[in-house]
Amino acid sequence: MNDFMFCLRQVAGFLVQTVPCIYLSFAAFYHNEIRFNKSKVIAILCIFQLFSGSVLALLVFYEKNISWLAQVPYENIYISIDIFIYIIAFWYVVIADKYQKIFVLNYFILFAAIVFLSTNMILGRYPGYYTYVDGIYSDATLLLYCVTTLCFFPPAFLFIKYKFRKFIHERPLSDIKKYTKVFICENMLYFFIV
Repeated sequence: MNDFMFCLRQVAGFLVQTVPCIYLSFAAFYHNEIRFNKSKVIAILCIFQLFSGSVLALLVFYEKNISWLAQVPYENIYISIDIFIYIIAFWYVVIADKYQKIFVLNYFILFAAIVFLSTNMILGRYPGYYTYVDGIYSDATLLLYCVTTLCFFPPAFLFIKYKFRKFIHERPLSDIKKYTKVFICENMLYFFIV
């Protein structure tokens, strides 16, 4: 039973980190800008994340028993592949200018970074609550991800729905292109520093 709860906690943590980003990235676009039914696309992507999170949970679970697996940063590689697959799906499904898509993707990366950094700053203050024996998501980590997501998701969603969506549709494409380049530079600086 403990093994099942361990894997369930890993899947839940993965979903708490990925599903809000999926929802935010599609909230920036109107229904007619999505190649298929918006709700079904989001549901399919969330089901894919459930499957993807399950595979990640099994990798984390088996890492404890396979010594060579512990030497490989497979979690980061796996999550990077997952994000790449999501971006390809997003790029295909959304019918918009490439700079609008990149701008929106940068925003959801920013949201994910804020949640990640907030959670890890709190965990850093209380180092006894996290041990890697608990996998990527310990009880404390999962709880903190839930709390930070609940704190940041509603304002982020309202911002997208009432300001961001309007901005990317009403501003000239040249402005969107310029802001997208600035946003990309800021994200690159963030990843370089962190």
